[in-house]
Amino acid sequence: MFSARSFAHSIAEAPAAKTAERLPEWNLADLYAGIDDPAVKRDLDRADADCGAFEADYRRRVLAAYPPRADGTTLFPFTRLFIVAVK
Repeated sequence: MFSARSFAHSIAEAPAAKTAERLPEWNLADLYAGIDDPAVKRDLDRADADCGAFEADYRRRVLAAYPPRADGTTLFPFTRLFIVAVK
């Protein structure tokens, strides 16, 4: 059985996004001396590496759990959620 449902929600409609005053501000002064602090680049580089490792591991696990069919397509027997964010 196949079913498809589509939902759309505009982030602009969310109450917290209507005014900049309601958005959270992060004070990272206890972690970094400033935006030019070498630790900022170090931490962002580490986050990039962690993301790459996570993606590679995830791809490996999905391929193992849902191997491609003879025609090269892969079927996923579960509901997926796709989110597209735009500014």
